[in-house]
Amino acid sequence: MFAVQIIKALCNEARHHNKIFLVECEKHENHLYFQERRYVFNFNKLRLCIIQLAHDSVINDHSERVKSYELISWVYWWLNIYKYVQRFVRNCHVCTCFKFFRQWIQEWLYSLSVLERRWCDVFMNYVNSLSLSIFMNITYKYVLAFVDHFSKMRHLVFIISMKVEEAINSFYAHVWKHHDLLKFFMSDQDTQFIFDVWKHICKMLKINIKLFTAYHLEIDD
Repeated sequence: MFAVQIIKALCNEARHHNKIFLVECEKHENHLYFQERRYVFNFNKLRLCIIQLAHDSVINDHSERVKSYELISWVYWWLNIYKYVQRFVRNCHVCTCFKFFRQWIQEWLYSLSVLERRWCDVFMNYVNSLSLSIFMNITYKYVLAFVDHFSKMRHLVFIISMKVEEAINSFYAHVWKHHDLLKFFMSDQDTQFIFDVWKHICKMLKINIKLFTAYHLEIDD
């Protein structure tokens, strides 16, 4: 192992090594230190745990690789440590979700389509963290808001839970019944929720859904 070789070289009072300066190394309690930083053995899980703790810490808060490298290099050291940190930050799932890509847009930008009428483009969102409201022995916890993109008109519906079935029933009773079926539907919920909404709408309309994979040779025109 690398640490064992360096410790033996220090015990033999060697002066040179092909990978590290022995002058800046020292042995302390059978551990190797380089520039007063403890050497971490070539164990990937251990090194990954150290990088992850530094990268996820409150001080760092998923910042750039330089900050993560500084936090680790204060205490620990191993060969090619900066490349380890750089690869970890590049593959970090949280960083890829919340950091913007600093590159030019590859495609042309198109203007938004002009809406033809009211209530053809609807935005739906939940309002939670509200105080409980009791009406006719029914406890309501949330408010479901339907907002028209064209006129900004809105319907606020008190609901019991955030289930898709209750959202569809509210949509049918307060939007569809008064404004007909919409063309576009937007929400800040996840894709699974949007899929369940459209699945229940098609079920109410007695439409059979046939799912397919995009860019498939058998179904693409």
